[in-house]
Amino acid sequence: MKICLIYQHALGDGGYPRDVRWLATTLAAHGADVTLVCGETRNTEGLSGGVAIARLESIPRELEHFDLVHIFGLFIPAHMRLLEEAIRIGIPTVLSPMAVLMPFAVNRTRWKRVKKEAFMRLYAGTLSRVTSLHLLSHSESLSWSDVWRQSHRMFGQFGIFPPDPAAASAGVPLRRTAAPFVFFGRNDVYQKGIDILLEAVRVAESRSASADASIQLVIAGRPCLKSDQFIRARIQRLARREAVSLLGALDTRSAYELLGSARALVFLSRFDGPPRPIREAISLGVPVIVSRETNMGEIVEAYDAGAVVPLDADAVAAALLEVWRDPQKSEWWRANVPKLKAALSWDRVVGPYLSGYREVVNVPGH
Repeated sequence: MKICLIYQHALGDGGYPRDVRWLATTLAAHGADVTLVCGETRNTEGLSGGVAIARLESIPRELEHFDLVHIFGLFIPAHMRLLEEAIRIGIPTVLSPMAVLMPFAVNRTRWKRVKKEAFMRLYAGTLSRVTSLHLLSHSESLSWSDVWRQSHRMFGQFGIFPPDPAAASAGVPLRRTAAPFVFFGRNDVYQKGIDILLEAVRVAESRSASADASIQLVIAGRPCLKSDQFIRARIQRLARREAVSLLGALDTRSAYELLGSARALVFLSRFDGPPRPIREAISLGVPVIVSRETNMGEIVEAYDAGAVVPLDADAVAAALLEVWRDPQKSEWWRANVPKLKAALSWDRVVGPYLSGYREVVNVPGH
């Protein structure tokens, strides 16, 4: 099968670009003829020689040679132009919204909602003719569902990455009775649910009978939009300010040491693709406590490698206290993490993509 993967930022830095590069390489390793269409060449980490690279501006005249076109990312005009061309030619198409239509993403600000609504209206005719939507999980709820007339859906996760060899030894879990809960990642207070997590710590403190029973939380990662000021202000409201530590950005080895020593990673995104810190924790054998909106809740539940909690401070506090008071709970999860890690290997996650692509190519009318 000749597959055209289109993502303008595929050779850039960051999580989604790396995911698309690794997916392209794994598809090629499993026998697909893959061309990755993107912008300027900057970062080719994860790509193999089996993947052809093409520029966005050169590909329209080549689209007719592919069996299927898969576009990653919705609100990119260059993507829409290529989608329109593929539909005009009659090539089966797959579109990955990549979490940008999840309710909290749409409603983050009024201005963002207005812009997204305008974009969706502008391209409504094109979007209604997309052959299939690729969703990261069943939790990826979509707004504007009336736009998607096609019935086909394909589901596919992104895989995990091997730890950096230079720091891998630091990821050995430290069996400490008082191991903290950890949040690690970009400190976007709203998207990553840090506000909910800090309120959950406050609630947990109010329910603890003694200081010895109070949970410990470490927040690490790059500050975002004055997040450090927000977090410090919330820490000041706690009865025990030492219950939360704010570390800021960490180098790779320090991050691995922190994750490896955690009782669990806690990640409460309001909307997200499979967050890279969750996958890094899994790669290091660490259990996770996540929201469904991370789009990883379903698979964490399936392998009993952590907990899935609602975006509610009371519920999160109850979950944290349960695990804090019963260390065997996190050890049970930890014993199951290797099975989840195996399920998220790229050689395993590529299977649903290949089977989904075959279904798309055989959709009636194509």
